[in-house]
Amino acid sequence: MFPTPYPIVKRYLLLALLLPPAAAALYFARSGPEVYTAPTAPRTRPPVARGDHDSPLAVNLPTLQYWSSQVVYSDLFRQASRWYREDLTTWAWDSGPPLAVDAQGWVTSLLPNQAASVLIGRGPFGLLPIGSYRVSWDGVGNLDVVGNGAKKGQVGNGHMEVVIDHLSASGIQLRLTSTDPANPLRNIRVVPPGVDFTKNPLFHPRFLELMKRFRAIRFMDFQRTNNSPVEEWSDRTTPGVAVQTGEAGVCVEHMIALCNEVRADGWFCIPHLANDDYVRDFARLLERDMDPELKVFVEYSNELWNGGFGQAQYAAQKGAQLGLPGSAFQNQLKWGSQRAVECFDIFRQVFSHSPERLVCVLAGQSVNPWTGQVVLDHEDAYLHADAYAVAPYFGARLGDPLNAPALLTMTPAQLEAKLFEDQRDTLAAIDSNVALAASHGLPLVAYEGGQHLAGLGPMQNDQALTDLFVSINRSAVMGELYDVYLEFWRDAGAHEMFLWNLADEPSKFGSWGLLETTNQPIAEAPKWRAVESFVLENQPWW
Repeated sequence: MFPTPYPIVKRYLLLALLLPPAAAALYFARSGPEVYTAPTAPRTRPPVARGDHDSPLAVNLPTLQYWSSQVVYSDLFRQASRWYREDLTTWAWDSGPPLAVDAQGWVTSLLPNQAASVLIGRGPFGLLPIGSYRVSWDGVGNLDVVGNGAKKGQVGNGHMEVVIDHLSASGIQLRLTSTDPANPLRNIRVVPPGVDFTKNPLFHPRFLELMKRFRAIRFMDFQRTNNSPVEEWSDRTTPGVAVQTGEAGVCVEHMIALCNEVRADGWFCIPHLANDDYVRDFARLLERDMDPELKVFVEYSNELWNGGFGQAQYAAQKGAQLGLPGSAFQNQLKWGSQRAVECFDIFRQVFSHSPERLVCVLAGQSVNPWTGQVVLDHEDAYLHADAYAVAPYFGARLGDPLNAPALLTMTPAQLEAKLFEDQRDTLAAIDSNVALAASHGLPLVAYEGGQHLAGLGPMQNDQALTDLFVSINRSAVMGELYDVYLEFWRDAGAHEMFLWNLADEPSKFGSWGLLETTNQPIAEAPKWRAVESFVLENQPWW
């Protein structure tokens, strides 16, 4: 039986679920006028060498926001919101003249009757635990605690105590009401209870404990790859920026530090607008600072076949300029393949003394292997790659308006049978993609993977369906589905599976996290338990 669901709050948006009908039809297509050609005999190519980590599984990290379900940093201010303006006469939120801030995001001065607030941990209920939080800063000014989530405790010179005495979803709101322009209040640090900042100056110890389960980490969303505005290396986030939740994503230095800390390979995405100098500087930073025993996965952007993303629209525009025979969609894929190879070549130049460290990845659409054939074959792009990747989600079709209403009338036994029946199509697609990759001498990896239960179109706002899908994700049945899924992936001979994702609050947009929050008890997380059991029982098989 599935547990009784409870109402949930929207916190995360997966853009792929908002595709227009035409794009959605393509996403779920199993065949069409442009069909997948069965692979020929495999070409030989050395397999991707494994790193030191014994885990056979990998994971994606979701976008870092002030309302995220993940506590990443030991200093919570690093995952705070931007500064919001406040008018102290009208108490209007985020209105009035703009704030004066420096290049690092610190407020340098305030106008009369102007204040500035940041929000921290305003996410799922209970994300921030009860206890005393130490807040400290440099400079001169007045920092207060407002709102219902926390209250001010003891205050000293350059520091104060913030107390959370009950679980809530309110988090912490810090309000700056004055600052000395000659010595502005800055470098704010917020250390949660139970964290020894001297031992864990960057990452929260619980976060590190979770991440040590995985052999590799994909940073696509951590980098905010989808629709990225980044073009120049100077556009990127740097470690000195006040918060790491901006539109350019988390700084690469922190991603490298995480990989080095937990001994995990790293998967990095090149923003679709990035110029060659950006690509070269990115490669140089990774080559210099990543532990040389760890792998560096490189992918150009993300899902260039998915019309719901700006990068796919950009690839379509560029593809139209190629003037090649074939459909507009073919040229979109071909241009993406071509640009990926250009990026790979730059990386190989930088890693010329240690080419074995690189895993250059070309990607296609799992349910439509023909896309992969186009990407791999265009100008023999596969010869420049080390792996082919897809996202073999299961359960996506169940949220379609044609299928979802029937689910609401099923008994638990019927529903369980339906889930496993739908999963079989995904498993068959895995076999097809393994064969496609092997025919090009490449291993198959999953850039994303796992369950995909979410309402599509009008079903997205059907609360009964949302409640059902959330309850399934919390049930033992979901753990069993993951057992079958991961064992099939292993037995099919595929390589790394980068599960989607570490932690995310369930909503009508999906239940994407292996955990609902990074502090969720493991006993309440069937997907996590299935993953953990698989890791304990399996060494990398490639």
